[in-house]
Amino acid sequence: MKRHQDRIRSGLADIDRRLAEHDTGHADAREYLDTALGLLTNPADLYAASGDVGKRLANQAFYERIVITEDETAAVPDLAQPFRDITALASTEETDTPRVGIPPTPTPDVGGSNKNHEG
Repeated sequence: MKRHQDRIRSGLADIDRRLAEHDTGHADAREYLDTALGLLTNPADLYAASGDVGKRLANQAFYERIVITEDETAAVPDLAQPFRDITALASTEETDTPRVGIPPTPTPDVGGSNKNHEG
């Protein structure tokens, strides 16, 4: 009986150790996702409040590529990860919760931006 209890304790300790390792291993991913979701809270205000460098960084964070058409409007951009997956998941949910995403509207003309630059 004592041996059986020792094996159970050892097994439970091993499970606890594995769970702790698993939890620690995903802490960076959780922090990355929390940051990404925080940026999606109100991306238009974030963008509007940023200077040229901040706008460029936001574009690089949110989009894989932005194509500026001949009439100087942005075509529907390709979202970067993790935003592509987040918006795909949000659009497939059948809940009453607000949708998370960045609307594919043309980007306003921003002074100092490089309109020939993709990315």
